[in-house]
Amino acid sequence: MAVYFFDTSALVKYYHTEPGGPEVVALIEGPGNSILISHLTYVEWHSVFARHTRTGVISADEFRVLRSRFYADLQGLCRHPLLPHRPPGKSLRHPS
Repeated sequence: MAVYFFDTSALVKYYHTEPGGPEVVALIEGPGNSILISHLTYVEWHSVFARHTRTGVISADEFRVLRSRFYADLQGLCRHPLLPHRPPGKSLRHPS
């Protein structure tokens, strides 16, 4: 089993035809592969496709279809926090 981290710029290629898209599809749909994304991907994904809608790259109807597909796919994606977990009230410090 392989685990791949996808940033938003890679993940959007799964939902919209762009250079590199076939490779992304192959990794995501590869048997036994697990996909890891940041919690920020949810917000960034919407930003990318809202911009595509505003600029006419996709229609509002296409956006709704892609968003529904993305929400369904989120169930199978592992979300990873960008920062390490810390107890409430504790600050993050550089390990110097």
